[in-house]
Amino acid sequence: MLNLAIVCSKGFGTDGISSFIMNVYRHIDHHLIRCCLIYPKVIGNEAIAVSFFNEMERNGDSYLLIPKKNGLPSFVKKLYGSFRKRGFEIVHIHGSSCGIALEMAVARLAGVHSIICHSHDTTSDHVMMHRILRPLVNAMADVRLGCGEAANRWMYGKRESVVIKNGIDTCLYRFDATTRIQVRKELGIGDEVMVIGHVGGYNRQKSQQMLMYILKAIEAKNPSKDFCLISVGRGHTQKDVEQLASKLGVDGKVRFLGQRTDVPKLLNAMDMFFLPSLFEGFPIVAIEAQTAGLPLVIADTISKEVELTNLVHWLPIDKGAEVWAEKYYQIAHTKVNRVQYAPIVERKGFDARHSAQILQDIYVNTEKWKFVIGSSSYFFL
Repeated sequence: MLNLAIVCSKGFGTDGISSFIMNVYRHIDHHLIRCCLIYPKVIGNEAIAVSFFNEMERNGDSYLLIPKKNGLPSFVKKLYGSFRKRGFEIVHIHGSSCGIALEMAVARLAGVHSIICHSHDTTSDHVMMHRILRPLVNAMADVRLGCGEAANRWMYGKRESVVIKNGIDTCLYRFDATTRIQVRKELGIGDEVMVIGHVGGYNRQKSQQMLMYILKAIEAKNPSKDFCLISVGRGHTQKDVEQLASKLGVDGKVRFLGQRTDVPKLLNAMDMFFLPSLFEGFPIVAIEAQTAGLPLVIADTISKEVELTNLVHWLPIDKGAEVWAEKYYQIAHTKVNRVQYAPIVERKGFDARHSAQILQDIYVNTEKWKFVIGSSSYFFL
């Protein structure tokens, strides 16, 4: 049985990287690969993380918390000890910048046979350090992976790499009219209400403040229009966003639902989805929204690779909220056959089963993939 360590450099919980790991994990052969998830902290709702940890234990796998908050020397010592003691053959490290060179170096010093690097973003708050560390990442990575071409260029420059699509369970996100009625009833939202959706952790990157200005612009354009925003997620900027909503007088138009485990159901209750992020590698939620047949209004700062269907509408985030409000009214008068989109997403290879098959082959046949990486350019799987 193959002994694999999955390392989340930023933490594990309710972010996009964690969602990708969970989606893929559920479709690999647990009789063939033994997994240990290593993470420095829990991100978001701890109950969601604990539920996944329990799932791992039921499969005979394990998880290990090695905090960074106690200082890097302590983190490095414990991580090195874990790599040595557990004898991992492969370490698969997920991250958003070349700061993951630290975990890669520890794995290399600990004698890990194969190191897989996985890029999940297109920028960071420490761009200069990222560029300084990039040669180290390229030198230490036996296999270079990423969620998209833009994310791969960010992490590896012009070096060869492979794109692993951020697959989801397309069956789970398929639109269901009965569920829509049920969820709207539970939330107290009438059939006549136009619902904008947003899912994302509250932080600077996700730009939820922009959403409040968009709501204000929508209301200013047509005060009689009955609409609301369902916002799912939590984070350190949530209080600021709530205060801004109150200041702008749109707090009555927002449902702050916090962290939820029923996002697939909630997507059924929405009529469109807004994603005004300042930057993203490859947001899984954009794929989930399209699978549910939701028109998606998305910032042009995000990788164009997420456009899988004709549901995607690109808008600038530096031209003001009025542009987004205008798009809202255009979409509000458009009829969409939502049930047709899950098969489209699946056919384009964004089903978790397909992503899991590719990753499992990389784990089992790492030497073959090392040869492929070293002898070709970009691969899109």
